[in-house]
Amino acid sequence: DQARCGVQEALVKVVRLVANLAITPDIGTKIASSKEVGVLVQLLDVASVEQHEELVLNVVGCITNLSFLPSPTSVIWKERMQTIRLLAKLVFSQNDEVVSESLRAVGNFSQDSSCNELIADLSLAEASVLLLDHTSYEVVCAAVGIVINVCGTELGRERMRGAGLLTPLLSVLEVAWLSDR
Repeated sequence: DQARCGVQEALVKVVRLVANLAITPDIGTKIASSKEVGVLVQLLDVASVEQHEELVLNVVGCITNLSFLPSPTSVIWKERMQTIRLLAKLVFSQNDEVVSESLRAVGNFSQDSSCNELIADLSLAEASVLLLDHTSYEVVCAAVGIVINVCGTELGRERMRGAGLLTPLLSVLEVAWLSDR
């Protein structure tokens, strides 16, 4: 069991390093194009927040960084539909950091209109509206990003029409205005 903990700690450190390197656009694009990056999606599929919280958080953060710049050679972008499905399971985690990072990654993918139908089918857009009332500022900001991107398409606007967007968005605006004073 101690060996397993050591392996998990090493894995967390490697994933964190890759996530940090991916912040630099040139390096991030090269990393994202590497077939080995597909292991992140596999890790996201098998690791649970309950058992591997730090690993999941770092994997999601790494996916967020690698998905920031869309590229036709990016493995993360090629596997975006599967990745979105896996991220959808994390959106209502008890861990606010996992929620905000998952939403940020989905937000990156939601810039691509081809992803918005899946995002709508998984009710992630509606979940984002619900999360506009969250107590975590990071969760709210990430949720706003998804709402904005989804509403940028005709399909997204049509699907969001009945979601009761106006009141929560105005509340976010009011809170931001009052806290900025």
